[in-house]
Amino acid sequence: MRRFIMTAALCCLGATSQAQVVAGTDIAAQRTTSQRALPEALSLLQAVVTPQNAARMGFRSAGAAASVRATDPLVDFAIPLEALQGYGGGDPLGLLAATGLIVYPLQTDAGGYTAAKLTQRNNEWTVAGVGAPGLTSATVRVRDRLAQESGVAPGTVFQVRVPALKLHFVGLLRGGNLILAPVFDASAYGLAAGRSYAAPGVLSGLVPAARAHSGDPG
Repeated sequence: MRRFIMTAALCCLGATSQAQVVAGTDIAAQRTTSQRALPEALSLLQAVVTPQNAARMGFRSAGAAASVRATDPLVDFAIPLEALQGYGGGDPLGLLAATGLIVYPLQTDAGGYTAAKLTQRNNEWTVAGVGAPGLTSATVRVRDRLAQESGVAPGTVFQVRVPALKLHFVGLLRGGNLILAPVFDASAYGLAAGRSYAAPGVLSGLVPAARAHSGDPG
């Protein structure tokens, strides 16, 4: 039964036929190669979800962890503090650093999502963790909205984090230009959750906060 469920989860992923390279990372290739490690993550999820923590993990019951549906994953990029501090406008793609992480949203019986996080080291994918239903559900909502508005497949959308400022975006390339949509409201920077923005304007607005940052991860 476990093997059948995992196979079904893998087959539910959408296809992205055309290679898309972002900051030197082939999004489609990352999606394809990482699928090999997804069954291990699904096994871990079933092992860690208990009757006591099922609701906190995004499920109605512990047994429901065996029937999640994997959806289009998000390749992860981060913008280091030092890179943002030195940004003076222009093409923002040079600020993005691939983290080697990919996040698979897993649809749950409660109608939301939890996540399987995989990481790549030495060309091998391993499980980095599972969980985070609140963040994952919010990310999927904004990802799907951005994809629909832009007329692209959800699998072409990736995530962009600014760890020092605790900001989380989804992004895509539109005509070669980076578009960002915040997963949560960031009123301090004039950003509304789910709204799409041209990346240069967003990042220029973050520069003062980045330059005032002590560098302490907090």
